[in-house]
Amino acid sequence: MSLKPYFSIIQLTGHMQMDNFTSFDSYISSAAVIQPVTLDNFQISDSYINVLLFITFNNLRNNDFTNANITNVDGNQTNNYYGSDGPSSQANLINPSYNRKLLQTSATPAVPNIFKGREELVEQGVNILCQQGPRFLAILGAGGMGKTSLALHIMNAPSVKDKFAGRCYFIPCELFEDAESLVQGLIHVMELTMQENQSKQKILFDHLQSAQGDLLIVFDNFKTPWNHGDSRINVKNLLEKIAQYGKVSLIVTMQGPDGPGDIPWEKLGDKSGVPTLAPVPAKQAFKAFAGNNLQSSDDSESQIDSLLYQLDHVPLAIKLSAQHVKRVPLKALIRMWEKDKVSILKEEGTKPGRLTSVSFSIDISIKIFKIEGRTLDLLSFLSFLPDGIPFWLECLDQIFPGEGLSSNVSTLLDSSLIYGQNEGLKMLAPVREHIHLKYPIGQNDIDQLERFYTQFLENLPSNNMLAQRLLQPHINNIDKIFEVQITRGANSWEANCLASWQEAC
Repeated sequence: MSLKPYFSIIQLTGHMQMDNFTSFDSYISSAAVIQPVTLDNFQISDSYINVLLFITFNNLRNNDFTNANITNVDGNQTNNYYGSDGPSSQANLINPSYNRKLLQTSATPAVPNIFKGREELVEQGVNILCQQGPRFLAILGAGGMGKTSLALHIMNAPSVKDKFAGRCYFIPCELFEDAESLVQGLIHVMELTMQENQSKQKILFDHLQSAQGDLLIVFDNFKTPWNHGDSRINVKNLLEKIAQYGKVSLIVTMQGPDGPGDIPWEKLGDKSGVPTLAPVPAKQAFKAFAGNNLQSSDDSESQIDSLLYQLDHVPLAIKLSAQHVKRVPLKALIRMWEKDKVSILKEEGTKPGRLTSVSFSIDISIKIFKIEGRTLDLLSFLSFLPDGIPFWLECLDQIFPGEGLSSNVSTLLDSSLIYGQNEGLKMLAPVREHIHLKYPIGQNDIDQLERFYTQFLENLPSNNMLAQRLLQPHINNIDKIFEVQITRGANSWEANCLASWQEAC
């Protein structure tokens, strides 16, 4: 038979435009040629390509593909998948029963080998899941914290494997932007058989209802369907229905302060979710990623400590910076960071993706959470301040005057581009550097900050101990404003005031 009604050639480059990815079903069942698209560099890994290939083949399984030649183009690599008369090593790739297994294994990433300083979090997650009955674990936090790695290590813990006995299903939510496509993904990963005149949701729910043993579903990077367009209500309803079944436990990884829907999530980590690494395991991870290329010297230990401190011990930033040591000496890497900042935090030789580029991960969050206008202005404002905005409920409207500030702050907290700490709003260093580079603060805003801090300094109490306690959370902000204004050549009374206070500190 001719393949023209379905495709002439399937070209999957590994990169897909989110805006074009309007419907999972419509994408995979398209009768037209699927061409490579790269807008916005939305990255999908090779394992996800296998998922798409399987579903495409599965939907067309009643057709005769004898002697069909289907080409998968991925960068410089071309793989040919043949029908039943082609090479035997490739023939199984269009066999539905074989590909159900392929889908389940390829959709789940490998468990990372380099994984430092997270033992307590893994133990916490395992203990939550292994309690009797269904459990709901939310792994939350900023991008680059290793949330997916944590989920994989928890899934693969021996006691978790014993409880769920092979019934663990990993759903890569970058592929699924709405409830319908999530159901489609679950049906395929769970190897459920479609029946005539039955909806996909009914097939899924019937399976969950009749489950004989505990099963675990991991929704990884859930921010994609949760924040896509107007899909949240349907996605919320789907998730809450799934959670009602007595044998179903859930793990969700996503950015934001809270788990999705009205589900009694147990949060991994602290109030803000997964924390940054402690200094010692951060250094261990850096050295492990750098490998034998890291040359030791009298001051190399202190140089590593200094660099990791400047990176705020963010796991993804540590991994991406350490990989440069394979090509350049440590001292050169530190100079690169001091000069180029977050632009060096990317994996060389690969297309940008959320796991290979800090900047890409941040930009995707800005897009998905629709951070624009006044909210983007506030994000830019915060990126200028090393200490963030201490005691923001009291200070924000004086530092950043305007209406609707609480809504702006809520959006930024949901995106995890900022976080709350000790009644203040802060940004992690890699995020701060990227935002400040891409969305620099204006001079009028700097002048507004100068006026605020001039008044703040004038109002400090005469008691030195009390004044120091009030001043301490703002010290780095004051230094930054003073430095910028002096560099600009400001010679105002306010600059002199800041200078005198800097000397006093």
